[in-house]
Amino acid sequence: MEQKLLSEKKQIISTLVNWQAVFDNITNKKNHLLKHINKEKTIKQQNTQKVGNHKLFSIVTYSSGWDGLVFTVIAENDIWAKELVYQWLEANGRKNHKIDKVTALVSQDVRGIVNIGAKLLDV
Repeated sequence: MEQKLLSEKKQIISTLVNWQAVFDNITNKKNHLLKHINKEKTIKQQNTQKVGNHKLFSIVTYSSGWDGLVFTVIAENDIWAKELVYQWLEANGRKNHKIDKVTALVSQDVRGIVNIGAKLLDV
């Protein structure tokens, strides 16, 4: 009888040890998932904090000749907008162009030159 009870006790302990291993495995997976979720949440929060308040600018240029250009630029402020236009003018061989007028149009969330058009002359 004692042998039978001892055998049953060993079987119960073995079953409990197996269940504990399963629960430990589940807990480890849960902790790993929680770390991954928190990491993703942190990355999203950092990305939303980096987003600035950008504006849409219209920039008109002129040169010593009769030609001029109209740029539509998205940038943080008018200084960045002018800098983008100056970089484009220099890269495209139009160093003789000067900025005539800068007008802020609307708020946006990116930076770049949106459009370039020719300035029409009044004759």
